[in-house]
This record gives sequence, structure tokens and C-alpha cells, in this order.
Amino acid sequence: MQHSDACGSRLLPSAYDDEINALVASITRRRPNPREVSIFLLSSHHTIGSHANSMLMQFGQKSHLCQFVSHDITKNALSPMCTCQTGGPMCANVLMPPNDGRARSCIPFTRSFQVCGTGIPGRPREQYNENTAYIDGSLVYSSEAITLRSLRIGAMLRTNIVNGRVFPPNNGRDSMTAGDSRATIFLGLAAMHTTFLRLHNNLAAALMNMNRHWNQDRVFQETRKIVGSIIQVITYQEFLPALIGPFHARLVPPYRKSDAVKTPSRGTNHLYCTSLSTICCLQASLILSNLYDANVNPAVINEFAGAAYRLHGMIQETYPLIGSNFESRGQVPFLNGVGRIEQVLATIDAVYRGFIATPARNPQRITTSVTEQLFSGDGDMATFNIQRGRDHGFRSYNEYRKLCQLKPVKSFEEWPEVSDSAVQNRIAQLYQTPDDLDLYVGGIIEEPIDGSAVGPTFACIIAEQFVRLRDGDSMTRIVPSAFTIDRGQQAVPCSSIVGLDLSAWKD
Repeated sequence: MQHSDACGSRLLPSAYDDEINALVASITRRRPNPREVSIFLLSSHHTIGSHANSMLMQFGQKSHLCQFVSHDITKNALSPMCTCQTGGPMCANVLMPPNDGRARSCIPFTRSFQVCGTGIPGRPREQYNENTAYIDGSLVYSSEAITLRSLRIGAMLRTNIVNGRVFPPNNGRDSMTAGDSRATIFLGLAAMHTTFLRLHNNLAAALMNMNRHWNQDRVFQETRKIVGSIIQVITYQEFLPALIGPFHARLVPPYRKSDAVKTPSRGTNHLYCTSLSTICCLQASLILSNLYDANVNPAVINEFAGAAYRLHGMIQETYPLIGSNFESRGQVPFLNGVGRIEQVLATIDAVYRGFIATPARNPQRITTSVTEQLFSGDGDMATFNIQRGRDHGFRSYNEYRKLCQLKPVKSFEEWPEVSDSAVQNRIAQLYQTPDDLDLYVGGIIEEPIDGSAVGPTFACIIAEQFVRLRDGDSMTRIVPSAFTIDRGQQAVPCSSIVGLDLSAWKD
């Protein structure tokens, strides 16, 4: 927790218009209005099918697996919210284009808090990350000691019992109290928080029963380590390969068991069982990594959090509810699941089955629920994402292509990763040259190759971030592969799966 409220790192130096603080293109005006880009290029009902189901979205980012991991490692520090009637240095509201159908004059936009002592000559503006920059379960347990104390009751996490089932504590009609204040931003995320709270309490009860001489704090901390390790394993063995697909083999060097690794002492050879992609389990051994590199900076990369991992296009318009016999029990429009938890409290299993049965969208186009109707029609996530990149001083898309050893785009008509001539023509109407392209826009419209949700530029940035998080964390767990790909894909009855083995913790 001591590493929260930290300054992020960058892949490339910032490129503010005044080299200090001014948003990119706020002075030069070389880039189009972000709202125009959203309407003309990114917002669409058209669905680009994905190879993965919607659990990929819920676990990882601003969309769902994506969202869960994102909230574990990132939380942007924002100033008090701006409105169309307020101005000042912390507001960078986006004016509505003349042809926009909305009645409002702007889309309010609040700049990220700057790190103290930056935004001055010689020290360009930098931004805070309010969460710990590690995959450590901080969204379950919080990055703040005072919040963690409020969540705990002895070795357990506090709960709320609804219809005989365990949920996070209720903090109001549509709210849950969890380690992250965004726990109820979407019903899928609320379901994930519920799952990991139950996991913690089940593990803690088993450890207490096994080691009755342990005090409650030891039980809590040991359980927390196990839960954090499980999140790491899901992230690196299941989520990341599914997100970047064939890019994974080239961009993410594998762990290699070194001869220097000794047999772990009691309490470090952790056996666990989990797999959210199949709601079944695999058994594997967790060994403390000896590949920790103190020279690797695990801080969240600004361009990762502010562009490459903003995959809101994976969100579907609706999600089905599916019963235990796989019968339809209705559906939940995305907007009805924002900030509301009734369906999770009433039928969490049906919510999960719906995510598993629903293909994720590839993120190259963003549903109008997210661009036109979110936040009571006052927001547009595509516009926010473009403006956030300018707020953080990101360089142009081509600069990051070169960093990723990709050829820069010389003309919109000759862009290997964007083959659709209609898309090329629309981009050319918005941007003067490829060198003016916003990182978010160029990266998000790259066509993914089979087995990946993103194109090569975003795959490069995402992979770099997760490699840094892995190799720069002294507590990362190595998990030797337990199955071949073919064996790992075999469906098995959940009733046949051996339960969690905690014998290594017997003291």
C-alpha cells in the first residue's frame, strides 16, 4: 500500500503544446475536435466479433476481466468535476461541433491532478496513480490502510447477506463497499468483487480451521497473499494471452525456472484452483519468483492507462441472463447495469452465465450506448479517451509505432493495419497527416489479427506494461504450465474437480 499515489512512468517524453502543461493541440490546433472524431469515426452500432467471451472484458479493463485488472493497478486522480458553466486551469471541456445533435454546449472534461512540482519550466506536467502499481488485489483490499481496516472483521472481509447469499457490504441502495470505490460502476464488476470477497472468506475459514493457533491477522494476511496470487495467475496465464493473442509469444518473454530456485519453504508452495474463463479449475504450483529485477520500474505506464488499455469498444449493448438449465431469463441493457447492482444481488449466477455466453466485441468501434447515452447523455467515452491523451501530453501515434519497431504510417491509404478504404477516407477527413494522429485513435482502429483483440501498437504497449508489472514485482508468483493447450481446453464436469488444496499452509 505504500506505493499508491505514485507518479506513473512514460514510454516517451510528454509533448505538451507549450512543453510544460498545455493540452496537446490546444495551441497549435493541429488535431480535430475529439467529439468530431468520436461521431465520425469511432461510434457505431456495427459489431466486430471477438474470439473471446465477455469475461475477457470484465476481468481486464475499462470494459469487464479487463476492467477488474485495470482497477487493481490504476486509478486516475481527478480534480473537482468541471461543468459547461465552469472554466479554469483544471477544465478542458470539449465544445460540441455545430452538427452535433445534443442540446448541451460541451462535454465537460476535468484534467487529471498533476504531481506536485510538475507543470513548471523544466518539469513538464505528470499525473498520479492512486492505486498500487502491482497486481496484488488492491481493488479487493484497498490501497489505503484506513479503508482496509473498515473492510476487515478479524480474518474475514465484512459481508452483507441477501437471500442467504454473501455479498460485499451495502453502502446504500445501489452501492457496495469494497477496496475500490468503482466496485459498482457496472454489474459485471460488482459480480467480480462479490466472487473475490467470497473467495477470501472461504480461504480464511479453511486456514483458521487448519491452524487454530494462528491469530486472525496472520490468517488475513496469508489469505490476502493467496488471493493476490490467484489474480496474478489468471492475468498472466489466461487473460493476457487472450487479449493480445499471437503477439503474446513475441512480446511477453516466458518465465524460466532457474536452477537457483530452491524448494520453497512451507507456506510458499501454494496450490490453488481457479479459472474464470470456464468456471472450472486447474491445479498448479505457485513458486516465489527469483526473476525479480530491481532495475525494472513496475509503475503504471501513462500511455497504457491513458490510451492502450482504454478498450471501451468491447462493451456490448445488452447482456443476457441465463438460468441454471441454460434457459433465457431475460437480458440487461448495458446502461441498466451501470451503477446498479439489483441483478447481481438477485441472480449473480445468471449474470456470470450471460457473460460467458456473450462474445466480447473487438474494441475498434464503440457502441452508441457508451458514446451517446452514458452519464445521462452528458458523456462520451471515446471523446474522453481522446481528450485524456491530450491532457497527459501523449505524442503522436506514429511516434509509438516507431518505438514498437513498427513502420510509421506515411499515408492513410497505405496503412497495413487499416485496410478498410472507408475508414481510411474518414481519417483523412479528420487529420491532416498520419503524424497528427492521436495515439488512442490510431491504436484503437488498427485491425486485430486472429486471436487478438487489439492491433500491434496497443499489443506492444499492453505487453510492455504487464512484463514490467511481472518482472518489477518482488512478490510475483511463477506458475509452471500444468497442461498442454489441448488438455487445457477440455471441458470437464465441475463436480469432478478436486477442491482447493491448502495442505502447504498446515503449520
